[in-house]
Amino acid sequence: MSTASSGYHQLTPDLQQSVDEHHARFCDHLQTMREALADPKLDLKPAYKLDHLLKTQPDLVPEFEQDPRGFAKQRVGLELPDHFHIHYIDPNGKYWPQTANAASETAPPGADAHPWARAEIRMTIRNATGVGTIVIGSGDEPVEGIPYLPPGTGSSTSS
Repeated sequence: MSTASSGYHQLTPDLQQSVDEHHARFCDHLQTMREALADPKLDLKPAYKLDHLLKTQPDLVPEFEQDPRGFAKQRVGLELPDHFHIHYIDPNGKYWPQTANAASETAPPGADAHPWARAEIRMTIRNATGVGTIVIGSGDEPVEGIPYLPPGTGSSTSS
């Protein structure tokens, strides 16, 4: 990787092409997210209820982990567009359902460089039980060879 006469860092042509292609896909994801959020039928307010429910009744977290979208719909009426996913971050910073940590999702050891991006909305009600957060995301793509981890495994670092 060299720097051009402008002084800015330059990527190899192959990596630049990969970045350009990924960025175009990510922009499409962002547009889809904007359109979904602009839909008057989409109501994210129940996410605050979900956050409160999981913080005040942590024994429900394993049930949420098994089917986050189904749990959210059944327990608080939160319905998300198909291309959205949802996580709960407990007051200790642990993700449910758990995923590989950010470092392994974005750059597995020994892997060639590759672009990666994620767009998220984080919602919470701060109270005496801790911060906890609901994460609603779209547009992320797991790294090839690094699948999301099955329920009950994973890292306590952010995804």
